Amino acid sequence: MNVIDLIQTEVDRITSEKYKRDECPPVFTVSVLYEMNTHKIVLTARHLGTTVSEPLFPNFEMKYGYDSIESEMESLYNRTM
Repeated sequence: MNVIDLIQTEVDRITSEKYKRDECPPVFTVSVLYEMNTHKIVLTARHLGTTVSEPLFPNFEMKYGYDSIESEMESLYNRTM
């Protein structure tokens, strides 16, 4: 299992627990974005006809460490409302 699969497994677990009562649950996808000799691990949320994405790693705006995956998911979810 590679790193993307491991993160996706955790994202799926969080989704099934946190959004199980949502009438229209969001779909979260972890992927890799390749850009000019670099790459980013990206989290995408699809919900209510809207799709938004954010890089999980690297994120150079994080000065005091990374937020939890659950926090990142909630932020994306809220932006689809």
